[in-house]
Amino acid sequence: MKKLNLIFICCFLMQVTFTGSLIQAQTLEAEKTHQLSKDAKKGYLGSFNYDENTKEYTLVFVREKKKKSVYVTYKYNYDFNKISENEETLNDLDASKKFDFMEYTEEKWKAPLVLRVDGDGFNVNQVVLKKGYIYRIWVPASTTTYGGYTYYKPGYWKYKFNVKEKVKPQIEAPIDIPEEAPKFVKKLMENASKKVKMVTYVTDEPTFNFQLGGMIMDVYGKNKGTMSRTRRERAYSEASGDVMLIGYQEWYLKEGKAQNYYRRYVAMKYGADNLKQKNLSIIEFDYIYGVVAHKNLPDNSIALIFAPLGMYKNPGPNPNPREFYYVRINKNANVIEKIKFESPSSFWVVNDFTVYENGDVYVYGAAMKAKNDKYYDKQGSIKIDNFQLMKIQDGKVAYITSTSMDEFANKLQFPPNMKKVNSYKGKKFQVGPLTVTSTGDVFVSGQESNDGKYGNINLFQFDSQGKLKAQYGYRLVETGKEATSKSTTHVEFENPDGKTLTWIVFEMNGSTDSKLLLYPRVATIDIQKATVSAFHPYGYTKKQAFYVDNTHPIVLIDNRSKAVFFGADKKDKTLWFSRVKLGK
Repeated sequence: MKKLNLIFICCFLMQVTFTGSLIQAQTLEAEKTHQLSKDAKKGYLGSFNYDENTKEYTLVFVREKKKKSVYVTYKYNYDFNKISENEETLNDLDASKKFDFMEYTEEKWKAPLVLRVDGDGFNVNQVVLKKGYIYRIWVPASTTTYGGYTYYKPGYWKYKFNVKEKVKPQIEAPIDIPEEAPKFVKKLMENASKKVKMVTYVTDEPTFNFQLGGMIMDVYGKNKGTMSRTRRERAYSEASGDVMLIGYQEWYLKEGKAQNYYRRYVAMKYGADNLKQKNLSIIEFDYIYGVVAHKNLPDNSIALIFAPLGMYKNPGPNPNPREFYYVRINKNANVIEKIKFESPSSFWVVNDFTVYENGDVYVYGAAMKAKNDKYYDKQGSIKIDNFQLMKIQDGKVAYITSTSMDEFANKLQFPPNMKKVNSYKGKKFQVGPLTVTSTGDVFVSGQESNDGKYGNINLFQFDSQGKLKAQYGYRLVETGKEATSKSTTHVEFENPDGKTLTWIVFEMNGSTDSKLLLYPRVATIDIQKATVSAFHPYGYTKKQAFYVDNTHPIVLIDNRSKAVFFGADKKDKTLWFSRVKLGK
């Protein structure tokens, strides 16, 4: 598998969406290896599937050639014994009809009508809706030889976006311009107040990203052998639904001797097909507020956190710098939640919003309360001193907690036989995703990060009321330059027993021209006792080393009670399967 698609070798694409006493860790149930055919070795893995009904694995390897490509299909049973092997040579069109992962088609590209939400070239924040057509040209696969190396350049679509219509939303603002103001000043103020500046947006149709222009391969520089885009990616959506925008308007008015600043927020719904406004909601506060965080939620609503700003508006800024708002706006541009709450800290770096399956929303991130008398935008130097976790339930704040650095340090623990790591200190740390268990416990992960270099991992466990139960430290095994130059992939998910949580860290032992050399280390956490087992590596020992496939590294089977790791050796000559029973 030397010539894997080079677009993907720079990052690990795996996305896992599984929403005390010393406990017994996971158990290895089965492990097998298989040799690959000549064409499979020189190709790449196009597809990996597991059928829950037949309990069979199907793998398709592709060795691309100029006119026709070789497709090798393997089938394995539940215990990884080979059932069949089939090899066939197909052109791109025939392959696209047989295999779902093949994009190529000779049908005429219909140039779909699409929508792009953009910023005006001159006023960058000014919202612009652009509607047009995407045209594409298929560029066939090819190879380039340089310095004794042969580089594979996969086929790709080259895109171009032609704008047919665009609209800059404008809304009348309640601006009271002094009569004595010159006409040109009045006109400037009116135009400025009507403009809507971008905060965020969401569309009915899923957005998709691709780059305008084509791709190039570096065969000379330090990144030789890698693909890069000639132009940056942009987000588009089909122009068949609606788009909901959130923006703000701002203006200044001279009132007596003072020049007051005004700001209000707006939510607008537009028809993507005709760019006509369908709904408008005005979001106003008694004082000047700023959006400090926002996120598009799974139901196409948007959640935002607003903090009071120290900007002057008669009679002055909000007297309480910690009076925040949580606002949620649905896809129809209606405000469905506007919740005022007092933040423990006047400065809160909201790292993320997470929606649990029952609709509860969790908001979390690092914060500073040392300067609680100052506004969010007037803090000056920042020194994080706590971590805040908030739960929104049934239209109100269920809890909001603040955990100090001392409490994190006091509750720090490590897996057996692992050297100590530093406690979370709020700085030089990248906060990661959040996991909620059926008991209401909340796990938040993160990793040390300093000037592009990544270090050890910390995992926080909070109880159902947001109080810290434990902090687990993990010391990286692989600390080479490549391993620490990017964040370490790690996932946490609750097991079917409802009592334990699986924690997987994918250590990186370097890379080859075709893949990152990643192997899993797995531990089990007892949710109630707040204790962690020892980590156990799979596929990687002193005698042998197998690495997970970068796009299909893990499959959860049997009601998510077992994990199947799949990969190959360093030279991609031998396949490796491993099945692990999770939990106690």
